[in-house]
Formats: sequence, C-alpha cells, structure tokens
Amino acid sequence: MSTELHAALREAVSDAPFDESDLRTVIDAGSRRLRRRATVRAGASALLVAALVASVAVVSGRSDTEPRPAHVVRLDLNRAQNQHLDVLASVRTTLRDPANELDHDRFEGLTTDGLVLRSRYTYHGNVTELGLLDPETGRTHWLPRPPRAPQNVVELTADQLVLFANVSERRSDLLMFDRPSETWTSIRIQPPEGIEVHTPPQLAIAPDGRFYLGHNLEDESGPMHWWSYALPEGGEGRPEPALDGESVAWEDGLQARVNNDGRVVLSSSAGERVVAEERPAGCARPADRELTDIPPTVRLAGTRPVVMYVCGDELHVMTAVYDVDRGEVIQVAGADARAADEDHVLLGADRSKRTGVYLLDLDRLTLARIGPGTYEPQTALVNGLVLWNRAGPLDDKDTYDALWKVARLPRGS
Repeated sequence: MSTELHAALREAVSDAPFDESDLRTVIDAGSRRLRRRATVRAGASALLVAALVASVAVVSGRSDTEPRPAHVVRLDLNRAQNQHLDVLASVRTTLRDPANELDHDRFEGLTTDGLVLRSRYTYHGNVTELGLLDPETGRTHWLPRPPRAPQNVVELTADQLVLFANVSERRSDLLMFDRPSETWTSIRIQPPEGIEVHTPPQLAIAPDGRFYLGHNLEDESGPMHWWSYALPEGGEGRPEPALDGESVAWEDGLQARVNNDGRVVLSSSAGERVVAEERPAGCARPADRELTDIPPTVRLAGTRPVVMYVCGDELHVMTAVYDVDRGEVIQVAGADARAADEDHVLLGADRSKRTGVYLLDLDRLTLARIGPGTYEPQTALVNGLVLWNRAGPLDDKDTYDALWKVARLPRGS
C-alpha cells in the first residue's frame, strides 16, 4: 500500500472508534479519498514520561515583540529514550479478512474520573456493547445498550458520556449517557447538505453549551466550515462563519484557533491573544491546490495550543506547542499530536527509524518512547492515565492485530 493511500485510509477511519463497516468498504473510501484530496492526519504516538533527556536545540534571540515566541525549542525523536510503563489494563482484537470476522473488543477513551470507555461488537449478532472499565480493579461495568452504534467520542466526563453516530448523509445522532441515572438520550442532528462523507468531522461541545461540527464540503478541498447546534434541541445547524477556514479546540473556557497560514489565536472571556502569525520555519504551506486550504489541527494542553502542521509537498508533519507563559514554542518534527493534558502531549510518528508512540513532557522538555508505532486512532491522556495502542498486519497479511493499553504515568512525570 502506498504512503499516500495509507494516509488516506487512516483518515477515513481516524477518530471513528465504533465503526463496524467492512474493511473493504473502508479501503474503497480511502482510495476514493486519495483521488480527490490527500488530506493527512497522522496516527497516535506516546507522551513524554519521566526525566528522559532528548536532544534539545534552543534558538535564541529573545524579544519582547509578540506574538513570536522568544525561544524555539526543538526536540528530536531520534534521541528519545524508551520508557517502560506499568500497564494497568489491556485488551486485544484480531480481525481476519476475508473471513469477515469483524468482532472487536477495544478501548475508546478515558473519562475525566479515570475510567476506560470500552466497546465490544459482535458481527454475527450485530450487537454493540459499551462499558466503563476500572483500570485499578480490571472490572467492567456494562452500560444499558445505546440507541444505536456510535462512531465518534465527543466528550467523556464524570457525569456523562457524549458520543456521535452518523446515521445517513442527512441525519446524525448525538448520544448522551447520563451516568448517575444510567439513561441514554438521543438528539437528532441534521448535517449540512453536501458535507464530506468519507472523513470524520471535528466535533466538540463548547463552553457556550452548543455542539459544534466542523467539516469540508464534498466538492471542495477547503476551507473548513463550521456549524453549531443548540442542546438539547438539535435539529438544523447554525452556520459559524467566524470560524470558517480554521481548526478549533475548546477546553476549560479557552478557545484555540489556527488557520493554514499558521496564525494561532487563543481566546477566553477576558479577551483574545495572537500566539503566532505564521507557520514554523521549515514548514511551508503545501502548494498542492487540493491541500492548500486545509488547516492544521489544534488541541489544548491546559492553556498551551498544540498544533499539528502538514509541511510542504512531501507532506511531512510537525507538532508545535505554544507556551504563552514561558514565551516558547516547542517543536517536534516528524510527529503529530494525538492527545494532551495539562503537562503532556501524546505524539505519534511512523517514518523510518522514528516509528513509535512518544510522550512529550512540557515542563521538563523531554521525550520518551512508550510503544511501537503502528496504531489505531484511539488514544487519550487524562489525569495521569495514558491510553495508546499498537496495530498492524501480522505475518499473515489477511490478519490484523490490535492491542490497546492503559497505564499510569510515574508520579512527578
């Protein structure tokens, strides 16, 4: 499989943890996606643990002029040391094709109170089960059956689970599970007409209580368009033109936005700050017209915007973390951000000798490699717990093996 097709295929299934579609359908979607637009979304790798020192190059030239950070800190994946984590819980799935055995048992994410969202699917019975596993005891509390099988995790808190189910081109459902009462609520969402159907949307519940959906349209390479939905009413979305052309993330009252020129903006109720005006040096905007309007992805590590860029026509990736308080930007070439918490970023890399899952410690400025680099999209980092996986074909090319792990980060890491 070519690198481009692999990237397109990964995008077709990325962040779609509950998809039970036939693998050949997914491959066809990836192939079609490649012909139309080679969007790149890198896979999962691990976050930095312990005081493992990577090679750090600091580009000085301190200046008080905003928004350019005073220091650029570059970390080298090749210098990261292996870090063993004590695994609390794990689960393995083996898929065999063409026998069409698509049963699975896997981890989908972490709740804010330290439980693991687990899903099981039985192909012959077409049954999807969801449970909350306590990684300390290994016990799983299986939940009442959801109204339908979800494809995306939106939010997992101590009070509720919010999942997204794509029903058809003109209907999606937001599935909300109230944990105290153990009841499901299904809210019908009407996707915009003409929305791209081969790749997952960006989904979030913002501090204003509305559900936000960001996506491209079917016949456009870009820009990203955004719509929001009132909850619990759902229904037809309200266009959000102020966000068009940008990737957006919300967390704890903060909003981070980035466009493809590299302009990074951090906003809160107190005001707005431009963190960066341009892309990092050496990370030019792709010239291909099919890629030029697709923005980088962004998430938040506490108050620090974490941006994953696709660089140049070679489609290399780079993660940049903008530390406003320190006046620094931390750059890791060849890696993409998959998850973040207050102090860490989970990175993935799948090129040459840098294959692996890495943990970036934002305070110590260190990198650690915590696992091999073939992976599924499900990753998470919450309250000292890290969820990651490895996946790939076995010696028999028709057999696909995936292993999900949950471990606790060492104290002080």
